[in-house]
Amino acid sequence: MIKSPLALVLLLLAFSASQVLAQFGNIFDNLFQQQRQQQQPNQPKADGSWFEETYDNYNCNGYICEDTLACVKRPVDCPCKFPSSEIKCVLPGGKNYVCISRPADNDPEPRDCKFVEKAFKGQV
Repeated sequence: MIKSPLALVLLLLAFSASQVLAQFGNIFDNLFQQQRQQQQPNQPKADGSWFEETYDNYNCNGYICEDTLACVKRPVDCPCKFPSSEIKCVLPGGKNYVCISRPADNDPEPRDCKFVEKAFKGQV
């Protein structure tokens, strides 16, 4: 028999906690399991089938850019893959373009669209 009131309270708390855990523990496990599953990104297959499926099922009335899957009016309107770190340079003739890395602040001769145009004309 338990003689101390403190021991009785502690025993009741331990028993209550185990009952609550038994009742609700599974709910919390399921909740956190779902959250972990939602956080895992869907990784495309390495064989390119994801890209092909997406490309084939894409609803676009214009041109689908191969690099970004953007839907544009003409191929030259396609955006660069990494717009925050690349510059899009339209080549002479206006039908093609290249994306180049943005120049660093300390480059002695920054490579920009003027450089690309000179290179295209063989002047570099």
